[in-house]
Amino acid sequence: MWGAVAEQPALSFAGLLRRLREQARLTQEELAEAAGLSPRSVSDLERGIHPTARKDTALLLADALSLAGPACEVFVTVARGRTPAQGCWPPRERWRREPSLPVRPGAFRVIPAA
Repeated sequence: MWGAVAEQPALSFAGLLRRLREQARLTQEELAEAAGLSPRSVSDLERGIHPTARKDTALLLADALSLAGPACEVFVTVARGRTPAQGCWPPRERWRREPSLPVRPGAFRVIPAA
């Protein structure tokens, strides 16, 4: 799959986000919760309603998808509407980092202030 992603430098952010989320076996709701975003935001990004994302949003999504190093840089570059430089796609095994603690999606809940 990563070879196919790397061979498509014009891949939209919506397509990349959807592929990475599916590979991580997360629903839109689980990704949104892990990133601290609304499910509607993730849905809008995946459908291309918002063709780009703010840098802080892209970093939150990259962290929730466990992207690190060059993979995170490529993800943020695509999220910002730019095309990654030729040959900057990292090897498949370096796209995801192992979480330091086993945390299941949805383990943390935001408690509204009283």
